[in-house]
Amino acid sequence: MSLKEIVSNYISVEDLKKVSGAIEEIEKQTRGEIRISLKDHKGYLEQGISSWDLALQEFYELEMDKTSEKTGVLIQIIFREHEFSIVADEGVNSKVITDTWSDISLGMSLRFKTDQYCEGIIFALEEIGKILIKEFPIRDGDVNELSNEIVIRK
Repeated sequence: MSLKEIVSNYISVEDLKKVSGAIEEIEKQTRGEIRISLKDHKGYLEQGISSWDLALQEFYELEMDKTSEKTGVLIQIIFREHEFSIVADEGVNSKVITDTWSDISLGMSLRFKTDQYCEGIIFALEEIGKILIKEFPIRDGDVNELSNEIVIRK
């Protein structure tokens, strides 16, 4: 069974395209970089590790900390455990108020509870996009520093 087939229990291929398209549209307006990482479940050796720590590990593995202005934001979802985390680099965190990530997480949670995974992700992307577009608007010569590909892991 392929990774996309595993994740398709939660989100369709069409929905993945919508999410990827939303990222692309946001990044046309900002110097910020957004990635999505989807996992079916925690691996055996990950059982004792918090979803936050796994997301932080993924953030560094995807080299999201390497953006020139520290503007990377990762949303990682671990479906079977019903867990997700939003990790933002220091450039973004320096521009947001304390409750920002909690508010976005709450909006995602409400949608995820009714199995509206695509809607929850799109909601988060729109809210993150507002922040990135306001604080890090696109400039002439801006380049896409990170892939917009959605990462899918077991």
